[in-house]
Amino acid sequence: MDDQIRSVYLTLHYHHTNGVGGLLHEIQISKDGKVITKSTEDKPQPPARKLFDETEIPWVPFVRCERIASKLYIYAGERLRAAEAGAKVAYIFDPKASGDLVKFDPPYLYATFPNIMAAHGRLYHLATFLAKKPWMPMPFELYDPTTNSWDPLTPVPHFAFIPQSSLARRELTGYAVWGSCILLSLWYPSMKFKPAHFVPVVFNAESETWHQVNFDQEQRIQRFPFFGKAAVVGDTIYALGDKKGTFISFSIKKSGSEEDGTLIYSLTTPYELKGLKIIQSAKYRYYSGITECWAPLGDLEFCLVQTMSYWANRYQPLFITTFKIIHKEGTNSRIETIHSTLQFVSTKGYGQFWIKFGYCPDYEPKEAMLTTTKGIQKERNRIKDSSQEVDCDILLFEPKEERLTNEKVEIRTCVSMSVVPFHQTISCLWLFLFQSLRFHRLTSKTRRAR
Repeated sequence: MDDQIRSVYLTLHYHHTNGVGGLLHEIQISKDGKVITKSTEDKPQPPARKLFDETEIPWVPFVRCERIASKLYIYAGERLRAAEAGAKVAYIFDPKASGDLVKFDPPYLYATFPNIMAAHGRLYHLATFLAKKPWMPMPFELYDPTTNSWDPLTPVPHFAFIPQSSLARRELTGYAVWGSCILLSLWYPSMKFKPAHFVPVVFNAESETWHQVNFDQEQRIQRFPFFGKAAVVGDTIYALGDKKGTFISFSIKKSGSEEDGTLIYSLTTPYELKGLKIIQSAKYRYYSGITECWAPLGDLEFCLVQTMSYWANRYQPLFITTFKIIHKEGTNSRIETIHSTLQFVSTKGYGQFWIKFGYCPDYEPKEAMLTTTKGIQKERNRIKDSSQEVDCDILLFEPKEERLTNEKVEIRTCVSMSVVPFHQTISCLWLFLFQSLRFHRLTSKTRRAR
């Protein structure tokens, strides 16, 4: 690839009368931030490739994507009903390698609404159950690409300050990687005349502990929640805001220590970044049907891509804007727009699409890299000592050979369980469910093999 050209890959979810599926679309950007891709209504650009279609997922799919280094991890499946699991696919796309789709094992949990995060060189899966079970904690899993395995982590606990009536529906809208911690933007939408709630929580990946985060409650609707994976500069966080095409900035603070119980995380009041200028079109106007994503290009430069619900037989518009965040202390950061253009993607044979994710494989964000977590490694070591007592609280898996193939990864050995203390009885119930689902999966594979 030309060193003067950067590629941004978009994952698109399409739906039309003949079927559903996922697409990969490429945008080329010059080193000076100008969009090189050229297309018109008469000559719309076709997608780069199809990722999956109705032959793999017959029902309307969910599509979750994240990146680790230059690799794009794609996890998609049927939108899961409350009491059953649907078809799933899990692929890795690496444009710096062969560009082929390589299978990897999807998360183990069934009957969940999945959320995928990438941090510290690993994937995290946060599962929110669609069934109205407000008492159930949100299960949490870790995928380590060096061992090709998923492992359960401590679920997200129930925070007492959230009214019980607001827990029927829970969403992860965004997250930020801050050192060894992950800040999660949890959103509890308004339901049955109950107010909405923004709940920021921190997961310390080294200690595997969850922490409540303090913030100005009056700002929970005005500026929060934030969306997608945020950009972090020191203690400052830049993220997509609640309004389409807007970005907010705030800071995260930490005081006290976990050892003496005085540890406190807090967020400053967010403010909107000014200076973003998106191309306007009288024919294609903004409204509530917009989907969008942003991709870091390096040196605080970003590419914002937006589309709108537009039922046409031949094309769909893309608003592409490159910009740079001018980082300042306090509340003085701003946006400097580099280029904004209107392009068109061919929808022939696919129908309408929605933007799900975007990333630039030519730029790899710098994050703290963590190996296997201490808790999981400790439990794996205990498993090897047959003198240890076992219990049904948690299921752990033996590390496998460190090589991905073009075939789906098979778990060859299911090892014994070991005790992990949880403060809440409900966490133990969830882990028992995790074990039961895993046993069912292994049994199904064995039956098919016979």
